[in-house]
Amino acid sequence: MDKQAIAKAVFFGAGEAATAYLNPAALDFNPEAAKLVPQFDASAARKVLDEAGWTPGSDGVRVKDGQRASLLLYALQTAVNSTVMQAIQADLRRVGIELRVQLWDATVGWGKLATQEFDAFVMSYPYMSATDAFSLYFPSTNRPTPNRMNWNDPETDEALRQARGATDPAERARVMGDLQKRIAEANVWLPLLRQPLWVVSTQRVEGCGHTASMAWPSTRGWISA
Repeated sequence: MDKQAIAKAVFFGAGEAATAYLNPAALDFNPEAAKLVPQFDASAARKVLDEAGWTPGSDGVRVKDGQRASLLLYALQTAVNSTVMQAIQADLRRVGIELRVQLWDATVGWGKLATQEFDAFVMSYPYMSATDAFSLYFPSTNRPTPNRMNWNDPETDEALRQARGATDPAERARVMGDLQKRIAEANVWLPLLRQPLWVVSTQRVEGCGHTASMAWPSTRGWISA
C-alpha cells in the first residue's frame, strides 16, 4: 500500500504516512523498531505472493488451492475511512488481492468490530506515549475487543506490566523499546497514517495555548485480525 499517496490524497499534505507503529514525537518511541515495519514495494509484494503459490485467476485476483485472495475489512463510516479504503482497495488489486469493505455507522460499528467476523479492520487512536498506545490494544486480557487481533503473548503482557509500574524512565523506555520491536517483527498490524489533531479555543480559556502547541501523536492503522 502506497501510504505516502494515501496521506496526500486524504489530508492534502497535513497528514503523514506512518512508517512506524508510533509517532516519533511519542514518549519512548524506538526508531530501531520503526526499521522493522514493511514499507511500500509493490514488486516485492507480487514476488512474495508468487513464491507462496498464489497465482492470478481469470479476474486478476490470486488463487491458491481453490481459495481466492479475498479479505473482508470492517471500519467505521467516516469520510476519511471511505477515501482511505478506496485507495487501499486499488493498491491491493494491483498485486492480485481483493478487498471487500464494510463501513459501519458508529451506532452499530463498535458492536460489529467485536464480532470477529472480519479478516481485517481499520482503527485510529490518539496517545501520548508508547505505554498508552500499546496498553489498549495488545494485552491478552483485552480480547476480543479492543484487542481485535487476538494477540496473546505473555511477554507482551509482562512488558506492559513492567512499563506501567516503572519508576525509572530509562527502564520504562528500554522495556517499551523492546516491545515495539517484538510487535513490529510479528507484523501484528500495518501503520497507515498519522493524522493531525487540533485544539481550538478562545483567549479566555487558560492553559489551552500550551496544549494546542503539543504534538499529540495519532495513528490510523490497517490491523489484521
